[in-house]
Amino acid sequence: MTGVEVVTASAGDQDAVVGILRAASAAGAGARASTWGREFPDVIRDLPAGLVHLARLDGRPVATFVLRWSDERVWGPDDGEAGYLHRLATHPDVAGRGLGAQLIAVAADLICGRGRRWLRLDCDRDNERLRAYYEGLGFAHAGDVDYLPRTTRPGYRAASRYQRAVRQ
Repeated sequence: MTGVEVVTASAGDQDAVVGILRAASAAGAGARASTWGREFPDVIRDLPAGLVHLARLDGRPVATFVLRWSDERVWGPDDGEAGYLHRLATHPDVAGRGLGAQLIAVAADLICGRGRRWLRLDCDRDNERLRAYYEGLGFAHAGDVDYLPRTTRPGYRAASRYQRAVRQ
């Protein structure tokens, strides 16, 4: 895919980022739609910190992800060895074109640039399709976590943790 540019999102990109997340959530195969909801206060909170990234295809916003440097709720105390990928989403108009894998590669480069060794993420334990996607990209299952408070709506979820070494 040519013409893809990934930038650190700014406050002015908030509507584009949230729009991509909502579109991806609505198009999800049921599991993601019910998991994510429609509001993303965590992403809005992360925008000023420079943790949200936006991909544009030929100038049009089409995908997003958040890269945090700790995730104590899911992974425990920060060991200084990883970056944590969250909210990876592509707009349904560009789904299936390999953009997700490209964004994961960008996240891996950012992590490597910080001198860290691992790209870590989590997903809903019951989302077998997404788990297979990550495993197909070389991620190893690193255990499950139960009773995680949800970020975007009331309730709890069970998550599967995955990690993959980054190039160094």
